[in-house]
Amino acid sequence: MDDIDVLEDLLILKVIASRQRHGNQEIFKTRNNHGFYSSGVHVLAKKNPEQFIESTRFTYEQFKVLLNLVEPYLRKYSHRIPIEAEQRLYITLHYLAHGGPVRVLSIKFRIGLATARSIVLETCDVLWRVLESHYMSPPTDAEWKQISEDFWNVTKLPHCLGAIYGKHVPIKAPPNVRAKYFNKQLKSIILLAACDTSYTFTFVDVDEDGDERDGGVFKNSQFRNMILDKSMDATNLPNSDIVFPYYFVADVAFPLERNIMKPYETVSDVSEEVFNQRLCWAIMRIETAFDLLTSRWKVLSRPISFSPENAKKIVLATIVLHNFLTSGNVNHTDAEKTNNHNLTSVNRHDLLTSNTSSQLALNLRNELCEYLNSSLV
Repeated sequence: MDDIDVLEDLLILKVIASRQRHGNQEIFKTRNNHGFYSSGVHVLAKKNPEQFIESTRFTYEQFKVLLNLVEPYLRKYSHRIPIEAEQRLYITLHYLAHGGPVRVLSIKFRIGLATARSIVLETCDVLWRVLESHYMSPPTDAEWKQISEDFWNVTKLPHCLGAIYGKHVPIKAPPNVRAKYFNKQLKSIILLAACDTSYTFTFVDVDEDGDERDGGVFKNSQFRNMILDKSMDATNLPNSDIVFPYYFVADVAFPLERNIMKPYETVSDVSEEVFNQRLCWAIMRIETAFDLLTSRWKVLSRPISFSPENAKKIVLATIVLHNFLTSGNVNHTDAEKTNNHNLTSVNRHDLLTSNTSSQLALNLRNELCEYLNSSLV
């Protein structure tokens, strides 16, 4: 067991014992002197920086950079001494990094349960609003071209603008939430995302209705509209005079469209195997991005105890924090890239996509397959 876990457990046991003797309000009054944040966090930051990273997924230096960005929006004014912005940010990052019941935050940091919940939700909302414009803004045309060049250099797949994928995020919604949010396998909301070769998310859409049945999650999503709106003029494929559109790659759950290429579901010859392998190399980027996301932010790996609307705020916060850290050239460990807590992937039934595709999309896939098997690559 890590030192931080031992420290946390001792503090929690101490608080529980004190609660039995003195009650909640008396315990909360001791927060500034004996709460986990005041008694343990600064010790971690100064004397055990590795444990600070374990607790928040941030170095203390990165934490301070993030705090400077969001502090004006987290600062509270009250006739009572408010919980300062720094502690609010730490509590939220700690919750996102480890998940679990919010009541544990209440005990650990000596704050009321309702206060703990509001701190997490308000801070997640601030993180998304403040960081989105810089770390989740749509790439410019020049950046799209660079993404395409990166995919060509890494996977030898031309004109690829990204890999897309969908995952179920488990939730434990309150009893009064309508049953439409629950699919048959688990209670969930659906996260659709696209990424580049460096595992940075470029598009994201969180569908609060994890059990949509009126035309398909993907068909009616803002995510699909973003993909379709990303229209770039078709240009020549590398080393050829073949004019071909730019596109995203996806697994077989997604529809085959003019700007979405997916593998052949039934392989008839070696050329189609080559095509499928090349696409799978690209699709692995988004699979790894999700592995990194869920290994870093464990809140996604267990049911989130918030309503779908509030769970969406939590998911979006983890996405933008992922990009924040990725932009800082954080080195990912092999353990993070081979996460054992994968979210459940969406399938064709979730997206309600059919097996039929337009003739244009089929022709384009065949044309790209022929190109990838030629001497031009």
